[in-house]
Amino acid sequence: MLVLGVVAARARATPQHRAWMIRAYAIGMGSGTVAPVMFPVYLISGEPPTGLTADIVVLGMWLLTIAVGQWVVRRLAFPRPL
Repeated sequence: MLVLGVVAARARATPQHRAWMIRAYAIGMGSGTVAPVMFPVYLISGEPPTGLTADIVVLGMWLLTIAVGQWVVRRLAFPRPL
Protein backbone atom coordinates (compact mmCIF):
# COMPACT_ATOMS: atom_id res chain seq x y z
CA MET A 1 0.00 0.00 0.00
CA LEU A 2 2.69 2.47 0.95
CA VAL A 3 4.68 1.64 -2.16
CA LEU A 4 1.64 2.29 -4.34
CA GLY A 5 1.11 5.59 -2.54
CA VAL A 6 4.71 6.66 -3.18
CA VAL A 7 4.47 5.62 -6.83
CA ALA A 8 1.28 7.68 -7.19
CA ALA A 9 2.92 10.67 -5.49
CA ARG A 10 5.93 10.49 -7.79
CA ALA A 11 3.55 10.39 -10.76
CA ARG A 12 1.82 13.47 -9.30
CA ALA A 13 -1.45 11.55 -9.12
CA THR A 14 -2.69 13.24 -5.95
CA PRO A 15 -6.13 11.57 -5.69
CA GLN A 16 -4.62 8.10 -6.05
CA HIS A 17 -1.84 8.98 -3.59
CA ARG A 18 -4.40 10.20 -1.07
CA ALA A 19 -6.47 7.03 -1.44
CA TRP A 20 -3.49 4.70 -0.95
CA MET A 21 -2.27 6.65 2.06
CA ILE A 22 -5.72 6.51 3.69
CA ARG A 23 -5.81 2.75 3.13
CA ALA A 24 -2.31 2.33 4.56
CA TYR A 25 -3.24 4.44 7.59
CA ALA A 26 -6.35 2.34 8.17
CA ILE A 27 -4.30 -0.85 8.14
CA GLY A 28 -1.78 0.67 10.52
CA MET A 29 -4.48 1.86 12.91
CA GLY A 30 -6.31 -1.48 12.86
CA SER A 31 -4.54 -2.68 15.97
CA GLY A 32 -5.44 0.52 17.81
CA THR A 33 -9.13 -0.22 17.54
CA VAL A 34 -8.67 -3.47 19.45
CA ALA A 35 -7.86 -1.73 22.74
CA PRO A 36 -11.30 -0.12 23.32
CA VAL A 37 -12.87 -3.57 23.01
CA MET A 38 -10.30 -5.69 24.84
CA PHE A 39 -9.50 -3.34 27.73
CA PRO A 40 -12.98 -3.37 29.31
CA VAL A 41 -13.00 -7.17 29.10
CA TYR A 42 -9.63 -7.19 30.85
CA LEU A 43 -10.90 -4.83 33.58
CA ILE A 44 -14.01 -6.92 34.21
CA SER A 45 -12.42 -10.36 34.11
CA GLY A 46 -8.99 -9.50 35.49
CA GLU A 47 -7.37 -11.53 32.72
CA PRO A 48 -6.50 -10.58 29.17
CA PRO A 49 -8.73 -12.17 26.57
CA THR A 50 -7.03 -15.07 24.84
CA GLY A 51 -7.79 -17.82 22.37
CA LEU A 52 -10.32 -17.81 19.60
CA THR A 53 -12.39 -15.00 21.11
CA ALA A 54 -9.42 -12.64 21.15
CA ASP A 55 -8.49 -13.65 17.61
CA ILE A 56 -12.01 -12.94 16.36
CA VAL A 57 -12.08 -9.54 18.08
CA VAL A 58 -8.69 -8.56 16.63
CA LEU A 59 -9.66 -9.65 13.13
CA GLY A 60 -13.06 -7.98 13.38
CA MET A 61 -11.65 -4.66 14.56
CA TRP A 62 -9.00 -4.71 11.84
CA LEU A 63 -11.58 -5.43 9.15
CA LEU A 64 -13.85 -2.71 10.54
CA THR A 65 -11.02 -0.16 10.42
CA ILE A 66 -10.11 -1.15 6.86
CA ALA A 67 -13.78 -0.89 5.83
CA VAL A 68 -14.06 2.59 7.33
CA GLY A 69 -10.87 3.63 5.53
CA GLN A 70 -12.25 2.39 2.24
CA TRP A 71 -15.54 4.19 2.93
CA VAL A 72 -13.57 7.43 3.44
CA VAL A 73 -11.71 6.87 0.16
CA ARG A 74 -14.97 6.38 -1.73
CA ARG A 75 -16.56 9.34 0.02
CA LEU A 76 -13.69 11.61 -1.03
CA ALA A 77 -13.78 10.28 -4.62
CA PHE A 78 -17.51 10.94 -5.04
CA PRO A 79 -18.52 13.84 -2.79
CA ARG A 80 -22.21 14.48 -2.32
CA PRO A 81 -23.56 17.59 -4.01
CA LEU A 82 -24.68 20.34 -1.63
